[in-house]
Amino acid sequence: LMRDLTQAGFKSPVLENAVRTVSEVTCSMMQRWRLVLKSAGPGGLDIYEESLRLTMDVLGLVAFSYDFKSVTAASKHEAKLYDAFQTILSTLGSRGLTNEIVKHIPSATNRTFDCATARLTAICQQLIDDRRSAMMDAQGQTASDILESFLAKDDQGQQKMSDMSILDCMKTILFAGHD
Repeated sequence: LMRDLTQAGFKSPVLENAVRTVSEVTCSMMQRWRLVLKSAGPGGLDIYEESLRLTMDVLGLVAFSYDFKSVTAASKHEAKLYDAFQTILSTLGSRGLTNEIVKHIPSATNRTFDCATARLTAICQQLIDDRRSAMMDAQGQTASDILESFLAKDDQGQQKMSDMSILDCMKTILFAGHD
């Protein structure tokens, strides 16, 4: 089921759009780089951060038809998904090395991680809710991206996937796409 639903998001028009999207977001990133380099010099760019911003926006636009505005945000704190995602990524390595009990201690690191995880979930849930509403208004499903494929209904009009499954898939796409 998962492969079939995801496959629908990779039709030829979607892939053609993906190529255009990558080009457009990369051009936006290059414009941003010019401004950063002009004001801060060569040391003003963190290639890891810039690549993560690019990845977030490309994945958002291609998979969910949503611009997370990570590339165009003036600061990482203005790009809410990017900020949450970066916090999660930077914390996951150390959390994997700790005892399970330590993950539940309300330390500053754990609270920051939990807030970032909650923010990521809230952003993805809002995308689901907004898209579901738009699909109902449009009286049909066009499966123009992966998110609409996940929201597809079966022949009896029942949703094929639960919201929790859709959230998990969205997060998987974001984290797998990051790699």
